[in-house]
Amino acid sequence: MSALFFLLRLGQHSNRLVLFIWTQIWLNVAFSLSILLMFIFGCDPISHNWDMSSLGMQCFNGRYYALYSSVSTIFTDFLVLMVPFWILKDIRLAFKVKAAILAIFLLGLL
Repeated sequence: MSALFFLLRLGQHSNRLVLFIWTQIWLNVAFSLSILLMFIFGCDPISHNWDMSSLGMQCFNGRYYALYSSVSTIFTDFLVLMVPFWILKDIRLAFKVKAAILAIFLLGLL
């Protein structure tokens, strides 16, 4: 999210780009909050999260938790990676300079 706030501060953006960035910020907050709540309320009773000796416990499958958190994180990271491309398409630079800048941003995929 700090990258999104940094991109907001860069300067003159179209209203669509600002809306897209704010949507990403709130989407990221929603996914993070849902992952946290899923972790906290994943067991019934909740005390089973720290007390494994309780009887009648029922927890959700941890594989679904891992899958949901992985997919949501990859999705939001991909959206964040798209913003610099959107900004660079409107900047008047030589093609080689744009390609070099985009290559640097693509290093974030590693």
